[in-house]
Amino acid sequence: MLPHRSILLATAYLLWHGLLGVASAVTPDANWSRNLGTPIASSPIIRDLDDDGDLEILVSSLIGQVFLLDHQGNTLSGWPQSTALFQRTSPNLGDIDGDGKLDVVVGDNDGKLHAWDLNGVSKDGFPIQLVGSIKSVVRLIDLTGDGAAELLVHTGASRLYLLDGAGNDLDGWPIDLGGDPDLFGSWIIASTPTIVDFDYDGTFEIAVGSTNDQVHVFNLDGTAVTGWPQQTGDWVYPSITAIDLDGDYELELVAGSGDGKLYAWRADGSNMPGFPIDIEQPIVASIASANLLGDALPELVVADLSGNVYCYSSTGTLLDGWPQAADSGIVGSPILIDANADGAIDVLVPSRDNTVHIWQADGSSINSPTLTSTDWIEATPSTGDLDNDGLLEIIYASYDGRLYRTELSTLAVNPQTTWPSFHGDQSLNIDLPVGDSDRDALPDQLEYEAFGTLAYNGEDDTDHDGSNNFSEWIAGTNPIAANERFTTEMILDQNEYGTTPGLRWEAQAGRSYQIVYTESLAAAEVNWQPIGQAIHSSQHEIIEWYSNADDLPDQCFYSIQVQRN
Repeated sequence: MLPHRSILLATAYLLWHGLLGVASAVTPDANWSRNLGTPIASSPIIRDLDDDGDLEILVSSLIGQVFLLDHQGNTLSGWPQSTALFQRTSPNLGDIDGDGKLDVVVGDNDGKLHAWDLNGVSKDGFPIQLVGSIKSVVRLIDLTGDGAAELLVHTGASRLYLLDGAGNDLDGWPIDLGGDPDLFGSWIIASTPTIVDFDYDGTFEIAVGSTNDQVHVFNLDGTAVTGWPQQTGDWVYPSITAIDLDGDYELELVAGSGDGKLYAWRADGSNMPGFPIDIEQPIVASIASANLLGDALPELVVADLSGNVYCYSSTGTLLDGWPQAADSGIVGSPILIDANADGAIDVLVPSRDNTVHIWQADGSSINSPTLTSTDWIEATPSTGDLDNDGLLEIIYASYDGRLYRTELSTLAVNPQTTWPSFHGDQSLNIDLPVGDSDRDALPDQLEYEAFGTLAYNGEDDTDHDGSNNFSEWIAGTNPIAANERFTTEMILDQNEYGTTPGLRWEAQAGRSYQIVYTESLAAAEVNWQPIGQAIHSSQHEIIEWYSNADDLPDQCFYSIQVQRN
């Protein structure tokens, strides 16, 4: 069971002892710490706000200040700005009014939504009062396609809001999640909503955990996605991790719960094989995922509240060398990067023992770099090339009031930086959904594997074989192999009763094939009619189909419509 109220006194104590110093201009240095004068429990957000190649840093503090700093830790003009006390939530960035400029948005402990431009000037109509504290990151993504980001907020009233940039509720919102409210600071954090596109149709779904012991998934109109919510045994503090666990490019949802179990569900709400896993200690941190072993499938990294860290395979098997343990509890989430430039992904976990621990995939410790502070490190670290020198830096914050930067020897272009911050966020500027961040109807994972970039879209024919990338993704063929695309051939079965026409094709696993026919191809819109039921394939195979329909016309045209199962 989660210690729902254990955090409040510790927060108050550290807040009283953390009011020391102010941020000031400093001499450039690759490694530094900056005293912001107040304990920090929120994760730093790093973005390139002015397109100069250097990254800026956003972070909020427990006394309610929101800082915007340059890559050397200098506070920028117009900042910090103030919110309510006990601010645990990270700021976020998005263009909420469609003017082409980024805005800074954060929710506070009093339930107010604050928004400023990059100069620290409050946006018209803000702050906006919502019901319940705000202890989750406000998601800022253009969900409706109007050029302005909507605001997605999970509050301590166990409500999920979806607002436009002026603070108006969208139709069907807010949603009552039915959970226990955040009374007297009883919530440690709140589950930050995860935005996914399960079916790659350009319309997003929203996943969130609740204090109703459930994981919910909603459509944009506020209706529940079929198969959801799913029940756990306690409050769900972590944000939901969306990841393809079985290599079929379909997203699964992974979450920990206060009941000490690790859950993984398919998009339809069914359990993945090997899950749930009982680790016996409450889980507050979100799950991190990356391909730690260099095989075909990702691993899952889980940190529990007592300080244990686990690595599981995508089928729920505990990896050799795990668990490992910090010397105190863990609230912040793991990140997964190449910390020592050896080409392998490492596990980095913040802890209340004042350390960001680093382990290799086999569970052995990495002692350099040393990432420590003089007080708790609850916030999830972030990584990026802050000064545009080609090397990766890690930024982490502490209850000692300091923001720390350490330069790694890892190249910033190293693809091993696969879960570099909270939520696995890799964006350089705006907030992004999971699965199809560039909204081209192709899975990001497929694009990176096939093209090494998101620069190509579904309409492109990258291998110039006559089938565009989207068609090849649907058919399950290789979009960069000109000799591989979906084709059919006409076959004939001749016997004593006559000749029966048929089709032969190479089927791919996870695809359905519907045979259709038409009497004419001359119409502007061809009227294709189905023949029988779709043929489902669970493996790579050659399929032969013969027409046995007596009611088909003597002369017609056949085609095959392919769908993903």
